[in-house]
Amino acid sequence: MSDLREVIASYLPRIVLERYITGDIDYSSIPDCPDRDYVLTEDDKRHMSTDRFPASILFVDISGFTSLNEKFAKEGSKGIEKVITHINGYFTQLIDMIAAHGGDVLKTAGDALIVSFGDAKQSGTLREYVLQATACGLEIQKELRSYDADGISLTLHIAVGAGEIFMFHLGGISEHWEFFPAGSLFGQISDALDKSQSGQTFLSAYAHSLVADDVKSLHVDGDYLVASLLVPIARSPWEPLPIATAPDTFLKDIRGYIGDGVLKRIDAGQSQWLAEMR
Repeated sequence: MSDLREVIASYLPRIVLERYITGDIDYSSIPDCPDRDYVLTEDDKRHMSTDRFPASILFVDISGFTSLNEKFAKEGSKGIEKVITHINGYFTQLIDMIAAHGGDVLKTAGDALIVSFGDAKQSGTLREYVLQATACGLEIQKELRSYDADGISLTLHIAVGAGEIFMFHLGGISEHWEFFPAGSLFGQISDALDKSQSGQTFLSAYAHSLVADDVKSLHVDGDYLVASLLVPIARSPWEPLPIATAPDTFLKDIRGYIGDGVLKRIDAGQSQWLAEMR
């Protein structure tokens, strides 16, 4: 049972897992459903609660996967295996660096990762979260900016924003759930990312205002290109979550966030083939 928990948990961000491990969820403000044909259960309301917290978001946009797919498409199944090997190897390095800096991968957006620094359980300051995100972004650029996949270069565009996140948990139909992060900081990131070129890390104007004395940067049309940090930022990896000792309801709770295609493979004992779906 603990192995199955670990496998399914590997598809979800820490912020989602924590709420079902601790059971510390305030759903007292969730109103009853206005549709008289459907009555919200206590379990529905527990899922539907909203988290709200200050954070810095690191947006890592990767370019080159389309060219990689096109190059190996003519090789059939062998080409597909090569693409999967490169993708898994690249994302393993990327996610390991994010985890080492205390980041939490919330979502993938096409060939990009949305990473949170800070959550409702932490007591750090927004400035600290921005510095963590910036340090992480700069290290990623340093280590992966020249990644070569059989002659195809994978490049990175990175942006950092800051502000308040609203984490909505939506769904309930057929016990399926989805979490959705929102907030004005995503608008900041969109603007900053538009200015970012390959190999660059940008801070939004607001994120930069929090760390202006701590970074060497260049003002570019309202946002800031970061060259380096002027203060040392130590890595701050997360402690492992106590998944093995989570409540009996944990597995049922988190299964609702996983797609049917992935669950069917996991239930059939084929989880070793699912890395590319994570």
